[in-house]
Amino acid sequence: MKNSIKSGKVMGAISLVALVGVALGILFAPKKGKSTRKKIAKGAKELAKESKLKMKKHANAVKDKAKEAGGIVEKKIHNLKDEVKPS
Repeated sequence: MKNSIKSGKVMGAISLVALVGVALGILFAPKKGKSTRKKIAKGAKELAKESKLKMKKHANAVKDKAKEAGGIVEKKIHNLKDEVKPS
């Protein structure tokens, strides 16, 4: 669980850095303002879409791990109940 949270934070930081890099690159490119703003908007939308897909992927992985852990806990509880039953 900690790894998923940590990787989510890392992905967020990487996305932010990429967005800033794209914006700076476009701003300093020799283009007109209107064209530059369109490119920044397009790049931001693409990055947001990409980030959303990655976050969904990570969220699904966390859900899968939670289900797996729940199954393990249920088995342990069942086994413990069997051991504690009076003969």
